[in-house]
Amino acid sequence: MNFSTSQKAIQRRIFQHIIKKHHTFFAVVQPGFEETAKKELELSGIQGCTVTKGGVTFRGTLEHCYTANYYSRVATRILMRLCHFRAYHFNEIYRTLKEFPWELYIQGYTIDVDVSVHKSKLHHTERIGQEVVKAIEKRLSMFAIPNYDSLVQKVFVRFDRDECMISLDSSGQPLYKRGYKQHISDAPLRETLAAALLYECNVYDYDIIIDPMCGSGTFPIEAWCMLHAIPPGANRTFAFMNWPSFRKRVFTGIMRKKPEEHKDITIIAGDSNPDMVAITQQNSIKAGAQIHTYTGDFLKEKKVVEGGKVLCTINPPYGKRIHTDDTIQLYKRLGSIFKEWYPAWSFCVLIPSEIKHICTIPADKEIHFSHGGLPVTALIANRGR
Repeated sequence: MNFSTSQKAIQRRIFQHIIKKHHTFFAVVQPGFEETAKKELELSGIQGCTVTKGGVTFRGTLEHCYTANYYSRVATRILMRLCHFRAYHFNEIYRTLKEFPWELYIQGYTIDVDVSVHKSKLHHTERIGQEVVKAIEKRLSMFAIPNYDSLVQKVFVRFDRDECMISLDSSGQPLYKRGYKQHISDAPLRETLAAALLYECNVYDYDIIIDPMCGSGTFPIEAWCMLHAIPPGANRTFAFMNWPSFRKRVFTGIMRKKPEEHKDITIIAGDSNPDMVAITQQNSIKAGAQIHTYTGDFLKEKKVVEGGKVLCTINPPYGKRIHTDDTIQLYKRLGSIFKEWYPAWSFCVLIPSEIKHICTIPADKEIHFSHGGLPVTALIANRGR
């Protein structure tokens, strides 16, 4: 070993090789919304974004990593690419990663390894994970690294045709966990997915947003936070805050940025189930969102909404929550409702892809994705005043 193991020497190396340099990051994204995430990251000041299946790759400093975590509403997590190499035997994993400078990236945490394998000679994921942990622990044992067993650092290992990619999770809990949703409904929509759909609906163009089947309030609360420039990371912590390279001053500066707010918006959340309305109210209070709520059956009672251009978001019950025949009848009813009662409303309606053909309301855009393992299509229509 031709370098010092002292803490001062390690700090110098961290500054030279981690803080000062650019790195490759990967924003994990719900497939189908990669372009949406790319546009959002670019608006946050992150340049050089490249779309790949399941995410967006970008180059930048740690500051860009902080920014992506704190401000991205669409990304699920942000990974920092560390190294890649070929391996045909388990001992090659250990030998390669034992020489990697882990002391610059992490401290003495509990290591949680997430392994996936595709068309590779090494396919025993548990054994691969064991070799990775053993290599990291061996490397860190060479240095006087502080031990924090209560902290967990996730390391992602991806084998594809014998090529191994090692990535460090900078997010910690998935980014859809905003920190405000303490109560949920069955099969709730993830906040990242709701935000992506709202972006695709051009949410900033509307005067009123209504969700008449609000469940636990994901769509309306996310819309409120977007329109009032409440950062999605404002009420949570991130894994990068425990890295030895973390610069609190830089992160504080990022948090103090003031994005443009759009306050002249009315947001309404309703449901036929009063328990769901109560859940939405509780989650709204936790998020600091001022949302108008009501109890009513959207399929039977016409809702009078006045005051400008309306966007209606609906994630009806489907899949295991409701019988297929009932689901079909529900969507047929929705089709007639939008034609007869709300012909001027824009909308975003989620529907199982297998029955999409029965929904007769014309849409300007269709987005296909998976929700809870079920193929789903978002039908989006932008209608004028």
